[in-house]
Amino acid sequence: MKKAMAFLAAVLVVCVLLAGSKLSADTIVNGGLTSPPWAVGATVTNGSAYDAAVSGQPTPFNQFYGNINASDFSATWTLNYTPPATISGATISLGLIYSPASADTDPVASFTLDGAINLTSLLNTEMNSVQAPPFDDVYEVETITIPSADLADLGTSPVTFSLSLQGPGQGKFGTGPDMQAAIVNSTLDLKTTTTPPPPATPEPATFILFGGGLALVGFLTMRQHLRAK
Repeated sequence: MKKAMAFLAAVLVVCVLLAGSKLSADTIVNGGLTSPPWAVGATVTNGSAYDAAVSGQPTPFNQFYGNINASDFSATWTLNYTPPATISGATISLGLIYSPASADTDPVASFTLDGAINLTSLLNTEMNSVQAPPFDDVYEVETITIPSADLADLGTSPVTFSLSLQGPGQGKFGTGPDMQAAIVNSTLDLKTTTTPPPPATPEPATFILFGGGLALVGFLTMRQHLRAK
């Protein structure tokens, strides 16, 4: 009898979960290297190893941009994907190799989505909090959450990101006014979470589960009663 009651309780739990379950899924859109050979925070000291790792990657994920004494890093890239029906949230992660001269310097001059959505301050806050040490060529992954007010822009594909950094930067022979850097990868994570509306009447599967549980309890109760006679 105890087993039957436990079964019925399990059926009730399943019914509740079916009625209030949420459906979650992510659409991951990658650009550049999907598995960089460097650990986060590592110094990329071997130029040949870097060249081999990014060989064959599309622009701008295939080389360094800028010069600490002549120009700042600047790159634009486009991501193509099939948009999910509903986007409940999104993040963008950037794998960067760069060399700030010191911490908390607001190294981002500009970071935009489709030329109209300004993400500069968000990325500056992230890069200041996860700042590369003040020496040459450190690999860092910077992740920001795209504001909910801007999620509608991600409902159409493709989307274009543009990033410009600013110095001072650190080179092998000292500090310069500009920021040289490389972008190794870009990962857009589109999240979808929906709660289906509760059905007006229990679904057939719910009836079957619940009815089966009641029938089993009734059968076992009757059998126990007959044995007692």
